[in-house]
Amino acid sequence: MMSSVMLSAHKKCCQQNIVYMYMLLLYWTSLIKIYVADDIDLDLLSLGPKETASQRSTAEEQAGSLTSPFPFWVPRQAYVLNSSRLPENQRLWPEIGNGHLATVVYSDTIHMNGFYNGKTNQSHRARIQSMTSVRLKVDLPSVQCSQDYALHLDEGSFIESTNCNNMSLTLSVRHRIYAHRTITELLVNEIVITKTRSQGTVDVTLDWQPGPPSQDLDTEVCPSSQHYPRSPLCQHSSTKQRETDYSTKTEIYMYYDQVPSILKVESHVTQMTWVGLLSLHPNADRASQAYNEGRSLAESGSLYNLHVQAWYELWRSGRIDLLTRGQLEVPRLVYSGLYYLLSSIPLLNDAEWPFVGMSPGGLAHGGSEVGQPTSRKSKSSDCFYMIYLQDFWGHVFWDQDTWMFPSILMFHPDLANTLLSSRKRIHQVAKMAAYKAGYSGAKFPWEAAFSGRSGQVMFVCESCIADIGHSVVFR
Repeated sequence: MMSSVMLSAHKKCCQQNIVYMYMLLLYWTSLIKIYVADDIDLDLLSLGPKETASQRSTAEEQAGSLTSPFPFWVPRQAYVLNSSRLPENQRLWPEIGNGHLATVVYSDTIHMNGFYNGKTNQSHRARIQSMTSVRLKVDLPSVQCSQDYALHLDEGSFIESTNCNNMSLTLSVRHRIYAHRTITELLVNEIVITKTRSQGTVDVTLDWQPGPPSQDLDTEVCPSSQHYPRSPLCQHSSTKQRETDYSTKTEIYMYYDQVPSILKVESHVTQMTWVGLLSLHPNADRASQAYNEGRSLAESGSLYNLHVQAWYELWRSGRIDLLTRGQLEVPRLVYSGLYYLLSSIPLLNDAEWPFVGMSPGGLAHGGSEVGQPTSRKSKSSDCFYMIYLQDFWGHVFWDQDTWMFPSILMFHPDLANTLLSSRKRIHQVAKMAAYKAGYSGAKFPWEAAFSGRSGQVMFVCESCIADIGHSVVFR
């Protein structure tokens, strides 16, 4: 079930537009926040086993006793997507993000807002090596283990749970991954191991999977790095190619924890926790401060609670809740669509590293490492389009203005203002482009990366490009 939900919520161009159009239709036809189906029966709300009070209590306890933003009649299965396995196609695996950085879970790649490599029409999201990407391996002879994967739309996190049980051992391993909602420089891996009924030592293997070095970046160890047992590692990277002749290469700093090969739970220990942090920012001090703040909050046990609280406030400030006749597919699609939109927008616009806009493929996608371009001729015009498997290389399209902006404006006007600011940021560049083309006003490109100049990789006619201006001005 999870595979189909993730596929629909993955924000492929056509699929995301259907979700956004559905949200618009519900809003403008009902003009209310809750859409109620005819002859609703509350007993039909659950597709699976009904959630008990103890289960909901346990979920809230793990989130720091915060009260869920969703009403009681919305079953938890509508916003917590569970499966015993992940889709075979890794591009359909869940994404986590906060508007500053994003990744596909278990991926060896991180992408950051506004961070591109390549000149003009070769510009694409620069791949950042995920230095804390890890998979768990629990190998216990004669012990039966089960796995569960869950994307928590409400809390903005992904959790892999492994449970092992026999006559002499009960073991629970929970691996939680999230991009922190308020400390946006942070990507967090949290592993909690709980065991009972065991007199011996239990080992949990951590398979470190950072992948190969990025082909987009020149990377070196930070000159000031100190390698003490408690200190993070540090990397300094810069893009290999400038976006334009007038641009400069972009630099980033990464502070991260070294991933241990094994977590050993001694016989007298019933629970242990490992929290791996990774911090990214173009400013070295910002990256370092975010790491230190995250480490302090992790040691006090409040890092995740702060993250969940911010997500809960987002959901409370606006969403569409659906009552349906026992079918959860549509509510899941609506919640997923809004989740992926919110995951690509920062809560606050960073004056030092501004938000550049939303791409149709989301912040977690857009690198050059996936697929090769193919082409076809549009049946509706004389324009030629390039269909790129790389999610349009992370460029900002008119999709942001026409499809994404209205859905955000309805419920999150402050975030809608952040989307508008991404166009204001490149307004002078657009005015210069209009002047060079012999026009007055502003001429926004079909595709834009950081500089605001055309990063066009789709062959389109001039009239198609004019549509971009209409979309931007209409907002």
